[in-house]
Amino acid sequence: MGFRPVATADEDEVAGGPAPLREAGRPGVDRLIRVIVHLGAFSRADVLWASRQGGVHLLDGHQLQRWADGATLDDLGLHG
Repeated sequence: MGFRPVATADEDEVAGGPAPLREAGRPGVDRLIRVIVHLGAFSRADVLWASRQGGVHLLDGHQLQRWADGATLDDLGLHG
């Protein structure tokens, strides 16, 4: 067994790996949400998966067009 030092936050940023996700389903002070966009429509399985994730919102083609037309994320039901 070898010793592996624990990286600090600064070292993690330099390493260039994927950023760690915050704990799902627990919106922070900054109202962090996760949005998955699809130009068409989501399947029933996609909707069920997202509903179990906590903090994950699906944005379909219709909602995407509304957003492009000026609707706010709150108007689309995507508040944190």
